Amino acid sequence: MKKFLAGHEPFLAGTVKILLGLFVAVRLGIAWPGDPPVDTQYFVETARLVLQGRSPYRSETNTTIYKYPLQAPSMSLLSMPFCFVPEKVHRGFFFACGILTFLGFTLLVFRYYGLDPRDWLRNRWSNLPVWAAFAMIATSAPFVLMLRHGQNSGTAALLLFAALFYPARDGGANILLLGLAAAMKYSLLTMQVPVLLIRKRWRLGATAFGLFAVLVLSVGLWLDGIFPTLRDYILLVLRDITRGANSYANLSSFQFVHLGFFQSNFVNWLLKALLLALYAAALVRIARRDRKDGKLTAAEWGAFTTMTMAISYHRAYDCVLFMPFVGVLFVERWRAMCGREKAGSRQKLDLLAVAAILVFWTLPMGRVLAWGNMVGGSFPAGERIFRYSHAGGRSIFPFYQIMMLLSTLALFVSALTHRSGDTEKTER
Repeated sequence: MKKFLAGHEPFLAGTVKILLGLFVAVRLGIAWPGDPPVDTQYFVETARLVLQGRSPYRSETNTTIYKYPLQAPSMSLLSMPFCFVPEKVHRGFFFACGILTFLGFTLLVFRYYGLDPRDWLRNRWSNLPVWAAFAMIATSAPFVLMLRHGQNSGTAALLLFAALFYPARDGGANILLLGLAAAMKYSLLTMQVPVLLIRKRWRLGATAFGLFAVLVLSVGLWLDGIFPTLRDYILLVLRDITRGANSYANLSSFQFVHLGFFQSNFVNWLLKALLLALYAAALVRIARRDRKDGKLTAAEWGAFTTMTMAISYHRAYDCVLFMPFVGVLFVERWRAMCGREKAGSRQKLDLLAVAAILVFWTLPMGRVLAWGNMVGGSFPAGERIFRYSHAGGRSIFPFYQIMMLLSTLALFVSALTHRSGDTEKTER
C-alpha cells in the first residue's frame, strides 16, 4: 500500500487537494446570506442617518430598527458610499470582500511562518496537514458566521496583521493599514497594539491612532458636534454591553465568546485577572527577548488574539482573528512530532490541544448549539454556575464561552513554555 501511495503521489494527493477545495467552495456557497445581513445593514443604515444629520446613538433621533450601532463611528464614514447603491450591491460586496480578505489573511499568516503556497500547494502527501488546516479554517463556524452577518472582521484582521508583521513599512503603508483596521473594528486591536510599544514601534502606534481619531471624530461634523457625538457613542456602548441587548443581561447570548458567563461576577473578574497576568508575563518575555532573536511566535499571537475575544465583548464571528494562528500551530506541532523518532507525551499533548481547538471552531454552529440545548435541558442545575442562553424556548449551555476560555489558557501555556526560536524563522 505504501508503495502504491508513493508511486501515485502526484495524482492521488492532487485529487485530495481538489476535493478539499470543492468542499470549501460548496461550504462558502451555502454561506451566502438569504436575507440582508444584519451587520451590513447596521453599517449602511447608520451611515444613512449620519448623512441625514440624525444621530444613530440617540433613541429620539434613531427611529430605525438598528438601535445599537456598536461599530466605531468611523465605520459609518467608510460605509457612506453604500447608501447610494442597491442593497444587493453592498450585500454582494461584503460577502465577496469577506471571503477574499479572510482567505488573504490566512495566506498572510501561513506565509509569514514559512508555509509558502508555492511549497504547500504542490501535490505531496507531506502537505496534507497544511491542506487540512486551511480547509478547516476556510469552513470554520466563525468564518461562515462572519459572512452571514455581513461583518468586516476579516478585512480588519488582514489590515491589522499586514501592519504588525512588517515593521520595515512603519513610516508609510503601515500607518494607513493600522489606522483603517482600527477604524473598521477597533475591538480587534485591544491586545495586539501594546506589542507595538514593547517592540519600540511608538511612531506607528501614535500616527495610526491619529488617523483613527480623525476618522472617528469627523462623523460629528454631520451631527451635533465632534465631542457630543463621541460622548453619545461611548455612553451607548457602555450601556449596551453592560446591561443592554449585547450583554449577558440579555438571555439571547448564544453567540457570545467573552467572559461574563459565570453567575458569580467574582469568578468572572478573577478569570479576567488571571488572563491579564498571563498576558503581562508574555509581554515581559517578549520585551526581554532581543529583537534579533525573532518575531513573535504563532503561539504568542494565538494567545493574544484569543484573549482579545475572551476579555471583552465579542461574538463568535470575530474568532476569525485567531483561526489562522491555530492552523499554523497545528502544522508546526504535527511536523515537530513527525520529525522525532519517538514523540514524547509533551509533543502529543501539544498536538492534541491545538487539534482540539481547531476542530471545535470548525464544527457547524447549529450542531454546537444543539449540543448546548441538550446539555442545558438535561442539566438545568448548571444555571447555578453558568448563565445559559435562552432562544426559541431552549436553554443553551455555554459551550462556546467555555471553549474560548480553554483555548486562551491552552495557547498561553504554549506561548510561555516554548522557546521563541524553536520552529519559526527570524523576523523580517
